[in-house]
Amino acid sequence: MTSVFDVIRKPLLTEKNQGLRDKNIQVFEVAAWANKHQIQEAVELLLQAKVKKIRTVNLPLQTKRLGRFVGVSGKRKKPMSNLPKLSKRRATNFRADNLPSSPRITGTRTHS
Repeated sequence: MTSVFDVIRKPLLTEKNQGLRDKNIQVFEVAAWANKHQIQEAVELLLQAKVKKIRTVNLPLQTKRLGRFVGVSGKRKKPMSNLPKLSKRRATNFRADNLPSSPRITGTRTHS
């Protein structure tokens, strides 16, 4: 079993995503191994609302430098979740104490 917080890492709060929030589209950063079904189930548990549609984008690796050493960032995935009309307070309340006692999602992949 996988936890909600294993799938959803954090909400992405950028200027572009604020415009999407006005249209009831929530944007998160999720684990690269998560599929659409796991993301949908995690978002429904987290926000306690039915998700209409999930769109995912695999973000490209970013080059990082430290002096003369060059590396790349890890794989990232960004889903956009269409939700029904929510109140502003409910849409932005991501605290863990609002979740059920054991927020677990079902799925075929387990991640440790």
